Amino acid sequence: MIRVLCGVSCALSRPSRTTWLSGYRGCCGYDHTTSYPAARLHEGCDVPPTQPWLAKSYVHGANGPPLLPDTIGTCIERAAQLWPEREAFIFANEGERRTFHQVFEEVKKLAQGFLALGLQPGDRIGVLGPNSLSWVLTQLAAAHAGIILVAINPIYVKDELEFALKKVGCKALVSASAYKTHDYYGMLTEICPELSGSHPGALHSKRLPELRAMVMMGESLPGTLSFSDISAAATSESEKKLHLIQKSLDMDDPINIQFTSGTTGHPKAAVLTHHNFVNNAHLFGCRMGYHGQETRICIPVPLYHSFGLVGGTLVSIIHGATLCFPSPGFDATCALSAVQKESASLVPASLVFAASPTPARRWCTIIYGVPTMYVDMLSELSIHNYDTSSLEIALMGGSPCPPSLVKRVITEMQATDVLTVYGTTENTFTFMNFPWSDMKEKKTETVGFIMPHIEAKVVDTSSGEIQPIEVSGELCIRGYCVMREYLDDPDNTATTITADNWYHTGDIAFLDAFGYCSIIGRSKDMIIRGGENVYPAEIEKILYLHPDVMEAHVVGAHDYRLGEAVCAVVKRKAGKSVSQEELQEFCKGKMARYKVPKYVVFMESFPLTVTGKIQKHHLRDDVNKILGLK
Repeated sequence: MIRVLCGVSCALSRPSRTTWLSGYRGCCGYDHTTSYPAARLHEGCDVPPTQPWLAKSYVHGANGPPLLPDTIGTCIERAAQLWPEREAFIFANEGERRTFHQVFEEVKKLAQGFLALGLQPGDRIGVLGPNSLSWVLTQLAAAHAGIILVAINPIYVKDELEFALKKVGCKALVSASAYKTHDYYGMLTEICPELSGSHPGALHSKRLPELRAMVMMGESLPGTLSFSDISAAATSESEKKLHLIQKSLDMDDPINIQFTSGTTGHPKAAVLTHHNFVNNAHLFGCRMGYHGQETRICIPVPLYHSFGLVGGTLVSIIHGATLCFPSPGFDATCALSAVQKESASLVPASLVFAASPTPARRWCTIIYGVPTMYVDMLSELSIHNYDTSSLEIALMGGSPCPPSLVKRVITEMQATDVLTVYGTTENTFTFMNFPWSDMKEKKTETVGFIMPHIEAKVVDTSSGEIQPIEVSGELCIRGYCVMREYLDDPDNTATTITADNWYHTGDIAFLDAFGYCSIIGRSKDMIIRGGENVYPAEIEKILYLHPDVMEAHVVGAHDYRLGEAVCAVVKRKAGKSVSQEELQEFCKGKMARYKVPKYVVFMESFPLTVTGKIQKHHLRDDVNKILGLK
């Protein structure tokens, strides 16, 4: 029996995940009380395409149900009313657990404290540090008070941090004092020498003239406030002010600034709204079936990135999902331990759809991660035993997901299914993905199909004309998910978002006749070898099929005659000694001759962003140095 989960997505859920309750109404309000296919799917439901229907590479997501007009503050309050005693956030390393009611009460106090500190709606507040309860509370409290959250990459060095704070004009910064090798307070005192001698909350910095307050997530340091000081500063006056602000906030108000990943050049500051965040989390959660039953998700991905910020925190607030954060930064051992330990008896089937407190803890049934995280978890599993049998879904995104890795996660991590999510920072979080019931062959070859209320097209990179199906070009997106702008950067905004509101992703892709999307690679990562275009993802996909290859990335190495030569950078599996010649021979016959790597360089680690994306511009530099080419 396969239940129809109707909502923003009428996703067809697997029997092991669901128990049907007569009369349950999904997000769209349509009463599906019978099993699929007996139930007639109403117009507008978001179901996986099962028949070829496209002739050209243009597709529109489902039209229903309507988008939500809510602000994030409204969603927080509603979550506290619907699931007051249900756990919202678990931070395993801190030993902290919060219910939705507790979160709402702490968020209100913190928001009032920010207002008492002198922050106003529209001001910018930065957050710097690894995953923590303070991070999440700051995110939600800022939104509650109409203050724009600036998510700052926790591995930024001093110059990058100064650039980010100056670019957006932060009035306050909430920061950890240090994490691993990063001395945040030390960097801040170098940028702002006035800090240590200033009165807390009254900083006047020559280099950062708009910055007034530094708040430490732990104990206060010279010139700073402690995190607890902020909530303690709340007054009856700031409480009244917060109430008035809540009434005046609009869904189209900017609420977040996300820096692009910065894999090439200076990061740009994407401005996103309540409407972007709320609806992307809402529609994604419905497609995943999070609205249909209580869900517990292991979140090892960073909060500063949209994967954790929207796919984690906002999904939790809107759908009542419990999030377990295993460690401040990614750690394979902690992530696997969290899946194993966050368990007890299952929730009774009679309470699956009830908006009532949970009588017992449940297994973590879902885990998030980028491909490199799964590679590390698989390595850890090869050394130590963990019980991961509770995993129903391993969600993979952030960068291309090799089919061979997907298969290993299913077999070795015991995940029932692996689903990919695809999107960009400028499009909030995701616009292409899968529901749980989708065709297996599509899951390993594509990034899914378009979400509701979003349009996608693939265009010729020269003419801009829409391509026929199965013909590659640049992927463009239009809909509610597209950012407002790049902050104070009209030229880049106009280049990226056209006058008719199409966002150009810079990704080379094609659509099949069903509407599923395949990503070939980044246009900026494309290798031009003697006039031939080579997309690294095509070669990486083949290299992952070799039994001795743990991880593979392809870049262009300098070549005097051809301009660029294909270079594969490979991490071998433990105890394996595959050679360059063997890998080149393995590739022959599986790809055109000009795509076969001229060079193979073996490495044990790769330059990564904090979200696990390969920094290919650094990798190219490393390869050219190793090979003595430039």
